[in-house]
Amino acid sequence: MRIALLRLRDFKDMTVPQSNFDALENFVNKELPTEVPECAAGSYTGTDAANRVKAVGFMPRYVIVYDPTGGNTFEAIGSGDVALEAWYRGSTGAHVRDTTQWQGIATTGFKCGSAAASASNVSGRTYYYFAVR
Repeated sequence: MRIALLRLRDFKDMTVPQSNFDALENFVNKELPTEVPECAAGSYTGTDAANRVKAVGFMPRYVIVYDPTGGNTFEAIGSGDVALEAWYRGSTGAHVRDTTQWQGIATTGFKCGSAAASASNVSGRTYYYFAVR
């Protein structure tokens, strides 16, 4: 947007007051957030390994993992610096917090359960994830 604004300034209609362009440029350069949300999406195949970390390249603020075979949905939220909460919903729809099955956000991505063959990392199962920074 900043580049477009600078180009607009080059070709602006001279009847528009300069202060209008200055105010818009000030807003774009100083008041709009410069951090663009980063997302990662993909899949992984379960390995039965305990404490498996799936790296996505950043610490997510939100991650969701779906297991179509088992019918489980795993979710976690964080602040961008700290993991805050992790939970999952089983095929019955029950809301569960159990770190042996799902640990949630990790420094570089997300962490499956602490138990071998946890529900979030069953060997041979395909899981789909979406993470937002």
